[in-house]
Amino acid sequence: MRHLAAFLLLIFAACGSVSQSRDLRDARYVVVLHSNVSFGGETAICADDSLELRSERRDVNRFALSDIAFIERPPNAVGRWIFGAIGVPVGALIGGATGLAIVSGSIDSDPKAFVYGIVTGAVAGFAGGVALWERIDSDRLNVAALPASERRVRVESFIK
Repeated sequence: MRHLAAFLLLIFAACGSVSQSRDLRDARYVVVLHSNVSFGGETAICADDSLELRSERRDVNRFALSDIAFIERPPNAVGRWIFGAIGVPVGALIGGATGLAIVSGSIDSDPKAFVYGIVTGAVAGFAGGVALWERIDSDRLNVAALPASERRVRVESFIK
């Protein structure tokens, strides 16, 4: 049982992006400055050599393109739930097999280990599915690595 708990903690530690603040996770665009300060917004407009980011609360932030480290498009929430739901039965199967291995293949000796394995595996499968979706669906443009002459064009194509 101790091994199953350690496995579950390892999965949750790997899902560090799940713990991101709700404002940034639900934003359509996330702008991270060189000072590691993040801003989230629903719409982004490129004007001259700056980027204007607007949020639902009608907050408007304007950043010089040279101050931006990168721009992210976080994954959508529907995909998180779908991949999490797919991860539940997969994790339950793996957890059940692990539970059986712990009791040496005999459910009669300790049925709780088998049940705990299924439950722990289902939770870990959900967390793993969510983490996988966030890896697959997120997109990032490293603005700081772009030559100054290409920044505006590349940022405009990324935000459209």
